[in-house]
Amino acid sequence: MRAIPILLLFAACTGDDSLCDHDQKYLYGLCYEVNAQVDAGTDMAHAHFGDPCAIDDDCAAPANYCAIESGEVSGYCSHTNCLDVDGVCPPTWTCLDLGVYQPEFSICKQP
Repeated sequence: MRAIPILLLFAACTGDDSLCDHDQKYLYGLCYEVNAQVDAGTDMAHAHFGDPCAIDDDCAAPANYCAIESGEVSGYCSHTNCLDVDGVCPPTWTCLDLGVYQPEFSICKQP
């Protein structure tokens, strides 16, 4: 019986995109715009960068990491270890070295 409230809570947090406009994603009670580059198909190498997220599993390839600023409950999809791979970040983004917090860790940061 205990699993039912947990499942209901999860369903209420992530879920029904029909509550939002066609170009938005429903996540944790709010509607977020989905990365327009994916819809237009113009830059599939950087598809899903900037999509809204609350956990890493909310992000789709090639974005593999949910970047959440301190004090926030949601963030945006990004990519890790950009210092190791040239061109992994979208052209207008920067590669942020976070090695001071976790050795050899970096992420692509939105402009």
